[in-house]
Amino acid sequence: MQSIMIVSLILSFTYTVFGFGATFGNGLAQVPICGSSKPPSLIVNHTLQKGQTHGVMHHFWCTGAQYKIDRMWVEYYIDGETKPSISFQPSMSCGLAFPTRLKHDFEYSAGGLCGKDAPVGGWWNTFPIPFYKSVVVTVRADPSDGTGCFNGYVNVRGTAELPLILPQSGIPLPSGTRMVLQKNPIAVHQPLEYVTLGSLPAGKKGMIFMSAWGVDTMPVGGPKAGGGYIEGCWQFYRQANEAFPGLVVGTGVEDYFDSGYYFGADSGDALGVQFFTPLSGLPLFERTTDGHERLSAYRFHTADPLIMSDGGRLVWRVGAKGETGTTKCGNKIPHGFQAIQKDVIKDETRLRRTLSPINVTTYAWIYTFP
Repeated sequence: MQSIMIVSLILSFTYTVFGFGATFGNGLAQVPICGSSKPPSLIVNHTLQKGQTHGVMHHFWCTGAQYKIDRMWVEYYIDGETKPSISFQPSMSCGLAFPTRLKHDFEYSAGGLCGKDAPVGGWWNTFPIPFYKSVVVTVRADPSDGTGCFNGYVNVRGTAELPLILPQSGIPLPSGTRMVLQKNPIAVHQPLEYVTLGSLPAGKKGMIFMSAWGVDTMPVGGPKAGGGYIEGCWQFYRQANEAFPGLVVGTGVEDYFDSGYYFGADSGDALGVQFFTPLSGLPLFERTTDGHERLSAYRFHTADPLIMSDGGRLVWRVGAKGETGTTKCGNKIPHGFQAIQKDVIKDETRLRRTLSPINVTTYAWIYTFP
């Protein structure tokens, strides 16, 4: 019986390996990365061979001119798209919204799925991006770097017929799954405003793969008296028509990222403590003498899937305000536990959180299912 099982495993392995297509891609040295003066530079243009059902892009890496390479735009055109469904800046794709604020020797890995491996550049990710006919990958400079060009180094790879599974968890994804990236460019958001990171319309199924969030603010009265945005709740709506408050997936900013107490800044540390795990991390927590506070974080849902069964959305609120009989996130307080709310009010009074407008930017990488 044991020998039969071994032979079966060998046959299964052999079939799986030889069922793959060849790996394809490109590695370009000193590729011009240009502004509006020239068209984007082509990195990959690959069409599946006859009989191949799909391909999976699984590696991206770049380095080049300091800061310019961090914020260049990498765009994936899937199956003949005229507008890319995936358009990202390398640093923000790994949860780092403000690369110019990094220390020179700062490097990190976000769960082995993305990171930065050099003092200058060295950005990479291994996000599985499926396609079913063709893929085109281009790079261009961010408008903030002018209309001219700078040199960069870029490697992009994929493999035909590669099984499509969620990294870390190994959960298989159905044929026809696609990846889209939804973004909120940095902009001012008002106290108690809801910010939608990612959404799908009714009739669509999918899941949040990864989210990135960054804030740049000058809290009224300084971080100790201000910083009220940190109390903002995260709500996940599993259907487009699900009633408020949906599923609360974070009872504060740091809670969604599996941290606590202002990432440590409310528990005796002057600054929040950086951390990097397979599911979440805090690449940046900065407080400057001029009163600025900058935070940036990432959260993967590879082993903690957020599934939308009939449309849905992931939202975050700038601060929190519960109503009578509810928690600050909108959950009803069970009968007999109303005293809890009095303790919450006392706690908020002690913290003396003040809300003010903040600058927020977000990414949401979303898989859509057929």
